[in-house]
Amino acid sequence: MKAAERQNQMKQYIQAVGRVSVSELSDKWEITEETVRRDLDKLESLGFVTRVHGGAIWNANTDFGGEDFLRRQKSNAHEKSYIAMKAANIIRSRETIVADASSTVLEALKQVGDQSSLTVVTNSSKICDGSFEPAYNLISTGGTYNWRSQSFQGESTIQTIRKYHVDLAVISCKALDIKGGVTDSYESEASVKRVMVEQASEVAILADHTKFNRVALLKLMDFNGISYVITDKCPPDDWKVLCQSVGIQLLY
Repeated sequence: MKAAERQNQMKQYIQAVGRVSVSELSDKWEITEETVRRDLDKLESLGFVTRVHGGAIWNANTDFGGEDFLRRQKSNAHEKSYIAMKAANIIRSRETIVADASSTVLEALKQVGDQSSLTVVTNSSKICDGSFEPAYNLISTGGTYNWRSQSFQGESTIQTIRKYHVDLAVISCKALDIKGGVTDSYESEASVKRVMVEQASEVAILADHTKFNRVALLKLMDFNGISYVITDKCPPDDWKVLCQSVGIQLLY
């Protein structure tokens, strides 16, 4: 059995039982305890489990899925509007940005207003549907259309983004964790966001308070390199300490 297949089975087993020991997994899969430890290290790095003495426990707060755009747009609408207002203030002071296809970022772009000197590169299709008429210059990445996220994805989208160097990347995420960093749910979306981060001088993360102290399936980035975290409520003190230590402006 390949390691990836065994780790997937192990993940499902741990989710079902909640807590396991190294010796238990060693007996069940007939592998050495050292191999079990490596498997658990991998599952922990992906956010599925937390290592404890002699074994591991399932991360009940881990988010492995996502919602389609229309459902996300309706959820936490008040919080998103507040975050969007804060983000729009930052966007207005930039000349070029790259923006993901999230509902919160879309709301921020709607609030930017008459900013004809701004150029926005985005993989969102929703911004192009005629529901509002932005005054800024708009560059659509094009690419393979994903109807659930109402965005363009894939290699052609990524290659288009790589053509541009921008002042600011404005992106959302699925979860934020002090140890796990910034995480998301879908590889097709995460791969686009990673390139957006690479092409930007600064990065602004938009996340409402429900996304703190959670872990999603895929790592987007660590906290160093982020310029702003914009949220709707004051986060716990340990987040203030983290942001101060790595030079992030925490806005709420």
